[in-house]
Amino acid sequence: MLQIAIMMIFGKIQENGGPAWGWALAFTGISALVFGAYQPLALVITAIYSWGYFLLLRRVSDSVGVWIAVFLLGALLPFGLLYFL
Repeated sequence: MLQIAIMMIFGKIQENGGPAWGWALAFTGISALVFGAYQPLALVITAIYSWGYFLLLRRVSDSVGVWIAVFLLGALLPFGLLYFL
């Protein structure tokens, strides 16, 4: 749950500037350091998912309702997939 909260915080902060891939790499690095996920495949999957999440948040920022839906569902989707698989 802490990783989801960190992803949501990064999702909100990243709108202020910088490329989405930079924020995705920062999130992946912090996740690796805090949660100890050093497997290369896990790091690549985390980086690609968070990059897509941050990029999508920027693209839907014009509509508040869609932004909130993407903000919540995009952060909870990985947790839901892990829980149900």
